[in-house]
Amino acid sequence: MMRRSDLVLVATGPLLATILWALHALAGRAIIEAVYGGQTPFDLLNGVINGQAMHPVDYHLHKARELVRGLVWLASAAGPMVAVYLASVRRWPHSVVAQPLLGGALLSTVLLCSLYLLRLPLLKLFPGWFWPLHDKPLPLAWLALPLVAGGWLLLRVVRSAPGRRRRNLMLLIFWCVCLQQGFVWFEGHGFTHMKQRLTDTGHAIFAHTAVDQPSIWQVMTRYDELLVSETAAGYFHATKPPGLQVFVMSVGRLAHVLPGAGVDRLAAFAALLFPLLACACLLPLHGLMRLVAPDAEEAIPALLYVMVPSFVLINLHADQYLYPLLGTCCLYLYTRALLRQELGTAVLAGLMFCLSLWISFALLALAPVVPVLAWVAARRSGWRSVGRSVAVAGGGCLLGFLLFLWGTDYDALQRWRLAMAAHEAAKIAQWGLAERVYFAVLNLVEFGLWCGPAMVLLVVADIGQTLKRLRTGDIDLEQGLVLSLAVILMGLSIAGGSAGETARLWLFLLPLVAVAGARTLRRMAPGSVVWIVALQFVLSLVMKKSLSRQQTTKTTFCHMSTVLVATRIVNKC
Repeated sequence: MMRRSDLVLVATGPLLATILWALHALAGRAIIEAVYGGQTPFDLLNGVINGQAMHPVDYHLHKARELVRGLVWLASAAGPMVAVYLASVRRWPHSVVAQPLLGGALLSTVLLCSLYLLRLPLLKLFPGWFWPLHDKPLPLAWLALPLVAGGWLLLRVVRSAPGRRRRNLMLLIFWCVCLQQGFVWFEGHGFTHMKQRLTDTGHAIFAHTAVDQPSIWQVMTRYDELLVSETAAGYFHATKPPGLQVFVMSVGRLAHVLPGAGVDRLAAFAALLFPLLACACLLPLHGLMRLVAPDAEEAIPALLYVMVPSFVLINLHADQYLYPLLGTCCLYLYTRALLRQELGTAVLAGLMFCLSLWISFALLALAPVVPVLAWVAARRSGWRSVGRSVAVAGGGCLLGFLLFLWGTDYDALQRWRLAMAAHEAAKIAQWGLAERVYFAVLNLVEFGLWCGPAMVLLVVADIGQTLKRLRTGDIDLEQGLVLSLAVILMGLSIAGGSAGETARLWLFLLPLVAVAGARTLRRMAPGSVVWIVALQFVLSLVMKKSLSRQQTTKTTFCHMSTVLVATRIVNKC
């Protein structure tokens, strides 16, 4: 039954559409010409349109008209859609979809999918947005049907027998691998396209170096010296410690079991191994959940993790297959050391964190977990035992760095300073207050959209509840992980250094995101998890169809200009 308030919603959409169309008719041309000529008083706004040498102003005027036309249609449909949903909630108040959180997830996901399918470049208006719209053909999209059937069967099997943990975990890992391979096969090139992700992107320099560089030991001991003599693609090496290149070279040696030679053989082996490594993150995540929430259903965080669109779609990047695995192993070992007061495990946690930083400096962002979990654990078992575990873990990390310094002459602080300088210089010339605030918002928006609106709502709801419990101090270690996620996101936003592309760069945070989302789902109706998984799958499929990596401008920029900055930094030092 429609109410008067519903009629207001129905009318709001067309009203907003009319206002938008009128503004475009009155001032649209003047605004586009001012932005095109860089004549607005806002520097960030002047950067919305680039490539003036390629396209005249009429081209951008035409694009603006298309954008406004699409937004008018979207605004006209949004009001009636919300009104219909509210009417259905009143008609069936006890249905699963009647939950406000799930309703918000449904409506926001539909809105975002519409934005992508209508190819409205609204997000591209923001300077620094990394992912352009692209109508990608998917000749094998019918493969989604067996994936959906497999996912439905998996949910039935796993949730019907939650006590069979090992079997459920193996099924989740198997389905996770199938999901990654299936989304790549949608494009119709089969296994070849998966291999191309390792050989044809900007990060392919790691695979080529793994084949061309004969000595792993030289990379470990003379990384900065080799960096100075690199080609233009050496920018990617300049922003990282030597561990990632050593890892890829080790995989290249293992690839000798396959026929073939060179980069093609390495890519074929990696296309089999790396998706499995990405899904292996479910092992430490499962162990972590058994530590902090032994009575909860461990399969829910794993399901949420593998259904995040960024995890499904950004394949064969170390940010996806390696960093979350390393980070979650560190979280598991450290949490176990705090809970069980195992000093040997604390040493392993420190050594594991040192190894992780030798592979990627990005995992340094997990450092706030140490004091947050220590504070939570100390409220229950006292500071004496907790302080001992933290000190031993810190000693293990320091021991690892000393071993690297003594064995390979690796100066971690010097490499970190050079890497951060190269990274920031490549992203933006000057980091003022305005740039930091703008990119803090942009980074959070991009990360959230690639996690999916449904996941964002689940996580925000649990962070809010955790902050309420924080006032009383009555929080457990699971809530400590959620609090750590909030602190890390705040720290990454304030620190700056990243100008977009956080959908990939922050993938190591997805295990914590899954923990927070699972906590909210446990408080919702039993059928909610099916709806969330379905929404995430549909969103991943739409994003696969509609988005592409910005290869032309970004890769060219990295290969031709930013390496010069990185090389100058190395030479000066």
